[in-house]
Amino acid sequence: MTQTWEERTGEFEVVADDGHFYRIEELAGMADVTPAGSLIKQSAMTGMKRYCTCDGLSCNRIDEQTYEIVALGLKVRRASGADA
Repeated sequence: MTQTWEERTGEFEVVADDGHFYRIEELAGMADVTPAGSLIKQSAMTGMKRYCTCDGLSCNRIDEQTYEIVALGLKVRRASGADA
């Protein structure tokens, strides 16, 4: 059976038009692709990414700079100087 998990691969700040800041996490799905019986400890493959606020609200990525916090119906943009 293939083992799967998520890893946080990034975190950055975004800002709404009203000036409120939010922190968004980038999570990548991971899958163990180590062949059965292999001596390799674990070999992982990165899968699809998903985005959410640090308090767990789902986000859609519109483009590299624009995201939508789904539960709030709020479009936000990366804050200038935001870390990737």
